[in-house]
Amino acid sequence: SEVPLAGANAATDPEAGWEDDHKYRKSRDERCAWRLAAIAIFAICGLVILPISSRYDLLLMLIPRFYKRIQLSAAEADAMVKDHTFLFIGGPHRGGTTLLWRLLRLHPQVGAFDQKTDSDFSEGAFLQSVLPRFGVGREAEDCRRGGSVHHERGVGRYGFGRRAHMTEGSRLSSRASRDTLLAEWGYYWGQGLRRLVLLEKTPTNLMTSRLLQSLFAPRASFLFVSRHPLAVVLAERALTSCSASRHSGEEDVGQGLLHWTLTHTVLQRDLHRLASYRVIRYEDLVHAPAACMAEVGEWMRAPRAGGGGCGVAVLPGAAAEWLRAVKAEPVSSSTNRKYETAYCERELETAPQRRRHCQVAAALQPEIDLLGLGYDVMQGGHRGFACVGARVSCAAEGEGEAVEVWRRSLRKSLDAYEEPVARESGGRQLGGEHLLCGAGYGATDTASWG
Repeated sequence: SEVPLAGANAATDPEAGWEDDHKYRKSRDERCAWRLAAIAIFAICGLVILPISSRYDLLLMLIPRFYKRIQLSAAEADAMVKDHTFLFIGGPHRGGTTLLWRLLRLHPQVGAFDQKTDSDFSEGAFLQSVLPRFGVGREAEDCRRGGSVHHERGVGRYGFGRRAHMTEGSRLSSRASRDTLLAEWGYYWGQGLRRLVLLEKTPTNLMTSRLLQSLFAPRASFLFVSRHPLAVVLAERALTSCSASRHSGEEDVGQGLLHWTLTHTVLQRDLHRLASYRVIRYEDLVHAPAACMAEVGEWMRAPRAGGGGCGVAVLPGAAAEWLRAVKAEPVSSSTNRKYETAYCERELETAPQRRRHCQVAAALQPEIDLLGLGYDVMQGGHRGFACVGARVSCAAEGEGEAVEVWRRSLRKSLDAYEEPVARESGGRQLGGEHLLCGAGYGATDTASWG
């Protein structure tokens, strides 16, 4: 008899054909599953990595922290301080510090960190190991652990901490601290070390300016930027990831306004101890960036002795080159408007909300007036939030236990710092003679610039 050829049964046996077809479909399904898994992995990586890469330098993030410093001898550190002016930017979070830093770093004689480093918004506090960060950047962690933002730590809260005010009396005011900061920040200044001015920006500098001055004397100068308190409070709220689990929105706004008033009061009382500083309102800056930077440039050229300037010898043509770059930089002039709309429509919607607004404003507005910046929380005005006056009348809420509670909270916080705050401001005001950019274009109708 004939021996059947191999594979003959597959052609004639239906069961054998079914097995082959099943194996084929199984193999095809496995290939599809692997493809889908690969697509999902790439999609997840894209969703995670792309946003990170747009904000941070991924290569820098891979380098261990202890490698991110330059080697400096004691003599080299002294020479660095002698040969440079150190310009520090401070102000409330979401108050315009990043915009001011972005415009200043365009100056051809200013050395600054890159716009993308391995820290949030290239803030110097995240690029060093000496100064405290006051829990800034840990808000999400606090939310996961405790379900709410820590009362004395993080954005919009750190000023309530007893150690938030730092002066020349701090244990950190030492040569070792200075040299470590120079080595660590020097790594990020990089080629900018060849320039006359070294720029550093951290919002919490408004509470630590006296310490920084003691570390980098006699070459430390400061630019402080402020913004309407209600805009700051609403903008800072967006930085926290557990707002839904926090206290009521009214209490959140009240605490935010208290923090803004507290930190600005501390700064004002520190001004008489600073040798070189100026103050800018965010609203003035965004309304006329080039005109404002021209004033900053004049201050940078002014002598330190007698004029309180930076004493920078500006190269011919450098100022004009800088201002051309500033004019080309996109700056939104209506960024307060969305917060004004949100506050008047959502935070003043009910009678209890309006009553609480009046209580907080009645307690804090007198202290805000003392700053001389022209911000009106109670009724709003030409520097922002004019809609408040159309929604609320606070005439009957000027006194009462609820108002006194907020006043006591401010006094208690001012008296609680380990490094004491002066009782008076020594005749200095944030909005006084050292205010830049406010002449002629600050008092503009809200609708034109938010």
